[in-house]
Amino acid sequence: MCTWSFALFAVCYVVASGCSGHDADKAQQTAAQLTPGVVATINGQPITSDDVERALERGIDGVAPGDREAATKAFIRGKAIAAVAARELTPEDERELQAAVDNEREKLLVAAYAKTAVEPEPVTHQMIDRYYRAHPELFGGRVSKVCEVITTDRPLNDAEQRKLDPLLSEAASRTDWKAWAFELRMTGIPVVHQTGLTSGRLHRALHAQAESLAIGGVSKPMAVLGTPFVLRVTSEERQEPRPLGEVAHEIRLALAPTQLAKAIKQASEQALKQVKVEYSESAPK
Repeated sequence: MCTWSFALFAVCYVVASGCSGHDADKAQQTAAQLTPGVVATINGQPITSDDVERALERGIDGVAPGDREAATKAFIRGKAIAAVAARELTPEDERELQAAVDNEREKLLVAAYAKTAVEPEPVTHQMIDRYYRAHPELFGGRVSKVCEVITTDRPLNDAEQRKLDPLLSEAASRTDWKAWAFELRMTGIPVVHQTGLTSGRLHRALHAQAESLAIGGVSKPMAVLGTPFVLRVTSEERQEPRPLGEVAHEIRLALAPTQLAKAIKQASEQALKQVKVEYSESAPK
């Protein structure tokens, strides 16, 4: 059993628009003998010039805009294939197809209602300003931590690591890390002191530590890629976002769907007042 949906008819339509069919051409040849406005019939069902025009407006694969003759042939072929395919529908296929049709119909009705009953409130300058101030990071604004670190210029062997571990535990009590690094080097450990490092330039593990600390905060000693580190946040560096004038249009576009969603919600509340809704006991709460 196959599953039927609009995808089947779309495929059939594409196939039909790119091939020739004797029956379709014959229907074209006898079109002049049909009722005015009807270009052909499929199993007695009329196909009107309005049907073809609407299909042409939506676009038909392989048919140039405005080519009514080609559009008519393609439309008839698609209808013919759909008619043949419909004969093979099982009851289950029919139910699935009808459910898909009902779903698409509902979407079209909602869209049509929204066009006439829904009028979103315009995005105001105040809305844009509030969004800009609330989300500076979206426009390049950020605050980075500036750090100094004590580390080594290479991974340590086990003996060196055992010697350094208790010394690094003194990090929080040390105020002059440059002098402290010099003392550590005197023990024979290849310690280096680095300053002015912004958190964005650090390894992600160090970055996470830096971002979690306030100014003056010291991390716990850690190993990154086999190398010992301890860091202290010394200051913050603020990067301003792009000017509001440069991003106002971008914000307006971002807020428009939100305004539309609010309007649709209000319209749906009004629509619910015009219909009778009864929930079953099994309905989700």
